[in-house]
Amino acid sequence: MPRIYYNKEELSGNSINTNLINLDIFQYIKDNTNKNLIEIPQVNKSFFGILRKPILMFSYVLISRDDFEYKTSEGTFYLPDALIFYDINDAPFPSKFYFIARIKDKIELRECYAGEGVKWFQIPNLHTEISDKSIVTKIENTLKQTQKLVATIYNIETEKNKKKKLEEEHLEKERQKPYISLEEKGAYQKIGEICLADKRMKSEFNDFLDGLKSYDKYETLDSVITYLNDRNMWLIMNLDWKAGVEDLEWSIQSTLKQNFTQSIPLPQAEDMDDNITISHNGVFAKFDNTLRENGLQISLIDTESDEYLLMIHTIERKLEVKEAVNKTGYKYQEVANL
Repeated sequence: MPRIYYNKEELSGNSINTNLINLDIFQYIKDNTNKNLIEIPQVNKSFFGILRKPILMFSYVLISRDDFEYKTSEGTFYLPDALIFYDINDAPFPSKFYFIARIKDKIELRECYAGEGVKWFQIPNLHTEISDKSIVTKIENTLKQTQKLVATIYNIETEKNKKKKLEEEHLEKERQKPYISLEEKGAYQKIGEICLADKRMKSEFNDFLDGLKSYDKYETLDSVITYLNDRNMWLIMNLDWKAGVEDLEWSIQSTLKQNFTQSIPLPQAEDMDDNITISHNGVFAKFDNTLRENGLQISLIDTESDEYLLMIHTIERKLEVKEAVNKTGYKYQEVANL
């Protein structure tokens, strides 16, 4: 979208101050809305129910909040606060646009013919005064309608109230959301009890599960993963199918360090083909086989999606992990079945 450029901080033409176009109206629009782009609905006049010709207005008003000097290799420019009017957005700088620029305590009305291929630093030499009175009238009509929109729909206070209402509705929805089932909670607690070593982490994870609310298994698992990731708890690792081998290696090493105080030499990415990902045949098997040589294994939660959710635990506790995963509503999966 366009911004307005001047060669220096001064008016290029004559200032304007009328009942319909003045600094007070300009400042009111700029200061009383957070919107940057306002779409103007077209309005029809009527007389005793008889429709007349529509009031001519621009389709869009762009509020440019700048007022600063800009130094670049192309030169030094000034960018004023501005209201920009146009109908068709056919280029970075539309073929035809009009604007009211505020420079210090004055405003002026300008038009610019730009279009495809026009560079931003050419704009100061392209905008000129508006001589067509019908364009001035169109701007007046648009300005008046913009004032009305800012005073109602797009007003800062109105937007604050809307935001507050949405927040209240969200809180109410959260209050009404049911706690996860005892079976689900017990399943995740069991996974934590088996795969987490730190007692404090186990306790904190259980406290989180006690207060967890969810509408379905997908939201539950997503909340669990988010909680674990935010706290660097290496319990359930999620990796995209396009992840590199080094990501899998780092995740497993981090889990081993946190939960098993072990450092096992793992397969290295540099020993595999270039650009190989964890979804390639045999990648998971290499890591799982190495872990099994040390009494550990990888188990997965099958979400039937394009990500891998894996856990590391001792081989002897496989059946407990399998039972817990199935109770979460998902299927248990081993590397051999990938």
